[in-house]
Amino acid sequence: TRFGVSNPYDPRQNVHAGARYLKFLIDRFGKDIRLALAAYNAGEEAVERNGGQIPPVTETIAYVSRVLKIYNMLTEQPDLQLLARGGTSVPRQPDTDKTYRIPTYRSAELAQDRASAEASQAQQNQLEAQLNAAQQALDARRQAAQSAQDELDRLGTNIEQERPLVSQEDESALQRFNAEVAKYNRLASKARHLMAESNELVDPYNALLARVRQQTAQTNSLIDAYNKKLEQYGH
Repeated sequence: TRFGVSNPYDPRQNVHAGARYLKFLIDRFGKDIRLALAAYNAGEEAVERNGGQIPPVTETIAYVSRVLKIYNMLTEQPDLQLLARGGTSVPRQPDTDKTYRIPTYRSAELAQDRASAEASQAQQNQLEAQLNAAQQALDARRQAAQSAQDELDRLGTNIEQERPLVSQEDESALQRFNAEVAKYNRLASKARHLMAESNELVDPYNALLARVRQQTAQTNSLIDAYNKKLEQYGH
């Protein structure tokens, strides 16, 4: 019988004959998968009667679309290279130039694993951007507080040097001295305020740093699992 089927109720013969028939249709219609699927569903003659096009049959059109979607998902190859581990706790490594030939039936699994790793990496990148912004804000506050403290120390030294030289009888000199003291007090208040602001940023920064490290560990775990599968399936 056609395509080697002696018992149409034998599942093994049925599957093998179906595969051979589909191969026959692909060859017959010039490697056009769409037409081969249409012929598989509606019959070879239906395709030919429609001028070598998919017959305008709702069931056939839906069948071709559905099977092509599955086919494309299974045959779409991910970037068959190792992903690079990276993050704040683990330095990034360049991707290897080596590529891997992956069996088609493993492609969907690898694509899903890679998508999970890349989604985790994207979240890690967002957290790292937030961490960098938090670091810049913290550094700016610390620098402002340090500048205020340096100015305060300089002004305090001048006041202590001038104090013995100020005469109670020289009202003009006394006023200048008191103005310097008032300036010192205002600057001291500003320095304390800047230092308090700086300290308030430390705990949120440390909490964000812990989240980045946790996300980095999760990302690298997913990447390691993907790379291991990629090397395993590629051999």
